[in-house]
Amino acid sequence: MQLGRLRHRRAVVALSLRFATQARLHVGANWSGAVTVEQSRSLIRSGRYHYGRDAIDTGILLAFIGAALAWAEWRGLLAVLLVAVTLIIKLCCEERWMLAYVGDVYSEYRKASWALLRGLC
Repeated sequence: MQLGRLRHRRAVVALSLRFATQARLHVGANWSGAVTVEQSRSLIRSGRYHYGRDAIDTGILLAFIGAALAWAEWRGLLAVLLVAVTLIIKLCCEERWMLAYVGDVYSEYRKASWALLRGLC
C-alpha cells in the first residue's frame, strides 16, 4: 500500500476520534456510560448534536471504518460490522427511552437530525 494512502486512512481515524471526543466534551455531565434517562439530564441540541443525535457513536464508527481501511484486512470489516450492529442496538434503545422521556420535543429533534443513518430506528 502506498504511504500516502495509509496516511490518509490514519487521518480518518484521528479526525473521527477527535469528532467523538469533542462531542463527548460538549455533552459534559449529561453523558453516561450506561444507556439511561435521568431527570437531571437535558436534551443537547447544540455543537456536534445540532445535526446528529449520536455524534459520539458516529465518530467511533467512522474511526473503526478508517482503521479497517488502513489495515486492509477482512478482520477490519468484521470489526466494523460488529461495532455497527452494537451501536445500532444501543441507538434503538436510546431512541425509545428518549421518546418516552422527552416526547414531542425529541420527536421534532429526530425529524431535524440524523442518527448514524437517517431513518434508522
